[in-house]
Amino acid sequence: MSYKYIFWSILFFGIAIFSSCLNSDQVSSEALKDAQIYSFSASAAYDSTGTLANTKFSIDQLNSKIFNRDSLEFGFEPKNAKLSITTAYASAIKFYLSNPDSIYFWNSTDSVAIDRLKTIEVTAQDQTTFKRYDFKLNIHQQDPDILTWTKLQESYIASPFVEQKTILIDDTFLTFYKTSTGIQLAQTTSPGSVAWQNLSISSLPNNTIVPSIMCGYSPNLTNGNIYTAYALDTENNIYSSNNGISWNKILSPHTVKALYAVSPNTPDSVLTILDVNGQLKFAKTRYDDFMSFSIKNSNIDFANFPTTEFSCISISKSKVFSSKYYIISGGKTTSGSPNNKIWILQEDGNKISWTSIQPAFQTQGSTLFGYDDKVYLLTTGNDEEAKLMISKNNGITWNEVESNQALPDNFFYRQEASIVVDTNNNIWIFGGISNTNTQFTEVWRGRLNRLAVN
Repeated sequence: MSYKYIFWSILFFGIAIFSSCLNSDQVSSEALKDAQIYSFSASAAYDSTGTLANTKFSIDQLNSKIFNRDSLEFGFEPKNAKLSITTAYASAIKFYLSNPDSIYFWNSTDSVAIDRLKTIEVTAQDQTTFKRYDFKLNIHQQDPDILTWTKLQESYIASPFVEQKTILIDDTFLTFYKTSTGIQLAQTTSPGSVAWQNLSISSLPNNTIVPSIMCGYSPNLTNGNIYTAYALDTENNIYSSNNGISWNKILSPHTVKALYAVSPNTPDSVLTILDVNGQLKFAKTRYDDFMSFSIKNSNIDFANFPTTEFSCISISKSKVFSSKYYIISGGKTTSGSPNNKIWILQEDGNKISWTSIQPAFQTQGSTLFGYDDKVYLLTTGNDEEAKLMISKNNGITWNEVESNQALPDNFFYRQEASIVVDTNNNIWIFGGISNTNTQFTEVWRGRLNRLAVN
């Protein structure tokens, strides 16, 4: 029996020594010199909105930096904050503050003047190894919701002319305008910086309805988006072009009464209105087709719906998959009566549902555009001043923009302006018609501060 007890005693003693040696080796090799910060967060009792508590901080171990990628709101004033810092086996954490300069060891419970915090120094368990992190709390230095407007050009096309429309194909702006000699074209890649080039157009007739010109595209994973421009003439003929210069008449078997916008549901398709045996019908066709159409069912009263001179956009909110709509303002009905409503259409399979509102502002000559997941509308007030309206709920309710987005005093009354939003979040406003029925030939650009691209 004594041998048995001796055997088990030796075995347990050996296991204990082995485990102790193993743990000792692991600690000495991995932890004693580890001075890294693995997580960082902050909160503050004064912060009723939870701005700091909801802020995500990034730790750049390579460059020894801790910062918040998404800048905090303009006007946020940080004060003393509670910090949570995770390390491995750090023996001390030291803070370096500025204005005025000071240094102290953090005891993990002290509040910290986070607006003054510049450097965090971590000392490892070996009391020798340390690592310093530069700390920065990023806060917007300018109001991110300011829409800054700038006039870039005073006269980009030659007068006189009677109609104009500007579209964007790929990275080129094309302005079509009608003179006594026919449809003219001017193009540039950067208004105000690169000169406009006048080009000759082929196969686009003089009876083209210039404001009907629009651009659609087909997503292409290999070669990028493939763009096509369309135009409608007074005899309901359709024309297409992939560069805005050379146009082809489409011998469609259907009478197309109106072109609206690229579908928010299927961006390779365009919404139209067809005359089918004397009845108007919504229909979609592929951007490169116009031969075959998919008729959409709707109980809309086309006698009161705008078919000419309207403004139409399609919107697809980036954060809400189901939020896909067409919005139409102004224009005239088939009888020539003015449309004073804003119409909101939505596709659901083979059906188009709708609603309309009667806004408290002028819709004739207005121009819609989507920007920052909202809908904007350029219109005129009773005082014949230009007004910019905004809707945050897909066109249902509208308000005049706040003063930080308002148009400048030297942006005068105009109707039927062309508005284009490019991939760099610039809003471009081209031309328009003054209150004396004169065509403007100026270019304006606007952009939200927080959407600026460096």
